[in-house]
Amino acid sequence: GDVVTCFNWGVEEGLVDRCPYQRPRSLRGQRNKVRRPADPREYIQLMRFGSRSLRRSLFAMRRTGIRTCEMRALCWSPAKRPGFEPTAWVVLDHETPHLFFARHKTFRFTGKPKIVGLDAAMVRFLRNLKRQRQHDHAFVFVNCEGGPWTCDTFARNLRRCAIRLGLDEGVEDRVSGACWRHTYVVDGIEANVSTCKIADQLGHVSTRMIDERYGSHTREMIEHKGRVANEITSGRVRKRAAVKPGE
Repeated sequence: GDVVTCFNWGVEEGLVDRCPYQRPRSLRGQRNKVRRPADPREYIQLMRFGSRSLRRSLFAMRRTGIRTCEMRALCWSPAKRPGFEPTAWVVLDHETPHLFFARHKTFRFTGKPKIVGLDAAMVRFLRNLKRQRQHDHAFVFVNCEGGPWTCDTFARNLRRCAIRLGLDEGVEDRVSGACWRHTYVVDGIEANVSTCKIADQLGHVSTRMIDERYGSHTREMIEHKGRVANEITSGRVRKRAAVKPGE
């Protein structure tokens, strides 16, 4: 995947004509490793014993489905500062509070900003966090020292906390920031939210990723399939009840 990413970047920049890499024969037919959603037990333990800065970040990612990089870039205001231009900020004074991302992962495909809606609990959380803020920092989520999160510092903080709580399960199944994004999507699928709406909230250009990657978790859940069977049966009952006798 890293090799393909490098060559695709070269194609976009016009350095090469095409990606010459092909999947090795030994790997053909094998399914790529899909990142997993976080287990509720893991979330409870991290929220109970993690640092305050870590808990705030995890709560926001679980409630909104934003990426770790988007959480780190989120600012309180779009106002520019010397040597700093925000790319994402919180909009709480709007009729519909939301998160605004001027630059995001799929911007080069859509050319449009990304808007993430907020539920009532997330709006209250952000307003309280802004009211309790004791520093004049532009970023919404900061580390334990009051500075902005970086990719390495957040990953190390989460990693150390997971190991201390006995949640580490190896390299492939470890708890990571991406787990909360997967949790958000799986919760939406189980709540019967359409994949089109979920894709709009996540900023995806299509529902393909939702169906192929995120949906693979619910397809393997027995409880989910049981709920689907009950919904189909309920739909049949309602359909028969709507048909009048003699028709």
